[in-house]
Amino acid sequence: MKIKHILVFQPWIHHLSHEILYGVLDYFSETGSHRVEVMPIMWEERSGLSGAQQWECHGLIAPLISDALYRRVAALKWRCINTHSGMTRKGVPCVDIDHYATGCMAAEHLLGQGYESFAYIGLGGMRALELRGQGFLDTIRAETKTVSAYSLPDVLDIPERNRKQWTTRLQKLPKPCGVYCSDDQTARSVTSFARSIGIHVPDELAMVGTQNDEGLCRGMSPPLSSVHLPYRKVGYESGRLLDEWIKTRKRPASPPPLPPSHIEVRASSQALAVEDENLRRAIRYLRAHYMDKVSMPDVARQSGLSLRNLQRRFQQHLGHTPQTELRRIRMQRAKELLRDTGVKLEDIADQTGFPNANYLCEQFRRLTGVSPGTYRSQNRRLG
Repeated sequence: MKIKHILVFQPWIHHLSHEILYGVLDYFSETGSHRVEVMPIMWEERSGLSGAQQWECHGLIAPLISDALYRRVAALKWRCINTHSGMTRKGVPCVDIDHYATGCMAAEHLLGQGYESFAYIGLGGMRALELRGQGFLDTIRAETKTVSAYSLPDVLDIPERNRKQWTTRLQKLPKPCGVYCSDDQTARSVTSFARSIGIHVPDELAMVGTQNDEGLCRGMSPPLSSVHLPYRKVGYESGRLLDEWIKTRKRPASPPPLPPSHIEVRASSQALAVEDENLRRAIRYLRAHYMDKVSMPDVARQSGLSLRNLQRRFQQHLGHTPQTELRRIRMQRAKELLRDTGVKLEDIADQTGFPNANYLCEQFRRLTGVSPGTYRSQNRRLG
């Protein structure tokens, strides 16, 4: 059987490039429709591709991030799947993340923590990152909350000449404030700078990044919460489209963008952003006892409030009831177990306070739109 040569070009020097490559390998390993040799390649935009015409290439998977790169690939007349939706390329199918939904997910997480003030900080000049910011801002504004937006230059740090400006910006943000950054590296820069001027994370600024680069996020102090983007699925879907193209000789259409998977919650966003100490006690109690059979009168007693007053304060500060908060905590834990383990649904129900697996399935489908099994298959942690 003749080997098919698939070239995977990813210019990012971090885990996303590896995830896309692994996804491509996953697809061709699972299908086994023909033997495939996947060769990762890297090139600088300024360099030529001398000799590329002689390469044996049945398909290329690459982010066409510039006109120059697009022209180069078009001249080679290779089948190409684009993994960068920031620029539409004629005749090139695209597989990418739903970046607008990514920003919405970050906003919903911080809103659920009780914040009243918010900020978006993102790198400028990249369409995908602009969409993340727009999703965040639209979701916050829909709740009529205070939100600021700032743009960093297209570098991965705060330049020395801008330190005074950024000192003023961060100091003026109402505290506590939920801050969403367009990417993990920007969140690292902002967190480090905030710490250097005496602003505490997460008590004053709760930080959420994007991409969930685990080495970077876990290596920060405090560890960074981040929206997980399923780039391995981008690679898998790119491989599937390319295989279809090779077999049918018909260029496939671009699929819908892939939704973000979840937020990996770490210490940078785990502060409770409510000043009401009774309410804080109630939330702490719910977080500690979500596995148990929780009664709202018990929660009220633990918080030092009447049941009616507890309900009123939850609505006033968080916009939902204590029952909704308990369901949210349980559902978040159920999602973690579905993503990270092979635990059976009956055991997940037992570990998350749901009375049985059927009720868990019913609630899960109602709140997420998919069954637990579908969620697990779509978001499982791949090796």
